[in-house]
Amino acid sequence: MGTANETIDSKSTDAGDSAPVTPTITLYQKLASAMIAVVSEAAAAVPGYGDDLSISGKGVRKPVPPEVIAMVVAAVEGSPELAGVGQLDVRETRDTLQFSQAFRPAVDHLLSVARRLTLMMDVREAKAGRNALNTYSIALRVVRNPNTTHLIVHVENIRAELRRRRIGRILKAKQQAPET
Repeated sequence: MGTANETIDSKSTDAGDSAPVTPTITLYQKLASAMIAVVSEAAAAVPGYGDDLSISGKGVRKPVPPEVIAMVVAAVEGSPELAGVGQLDVRETRDTLQFSQAFRPAVDHLLSVARRLTLMMDVREAKAGRNALNTYSIALRVVRNPNTTHLIVHVENIRAELRRRRIGRILKAKQQAPET
């Protein structure tokens, strides 16, 4: 495994080659693509994953917990009167319970991985953001020197972006605030 800055350069190294320059693919992009491929392949192997899950009427609402469903299945299996009604397909219902019981830990794990990756991104972006603001603060002081006019464009672009975002947050907060 390489460092965080490792890249896979897909550009041509021959100076005489007139092939178009392609973007550089980072190690993180390769890891993310591999993760997506593995999860997609595993999901495709799940029976019914690609089925149409639209439900007409009330939509998806679980009226009772799985424990109640299992109790009703046991009652239907033990009672010829309930089995004769034909309201509940015992085999299909047991299959549903087994499906949920088997995949609940997998779903929990995938959600846990997603939460962890999101937290990692947020923490890294927060640290990078603090460092960027500190550097911007230094650039504001450095740009006062007449010998550093090349930085003015960068400082002005950053200032405009920060102002645009701040104004957007202010407008959004005003829209969400209850009018009295």
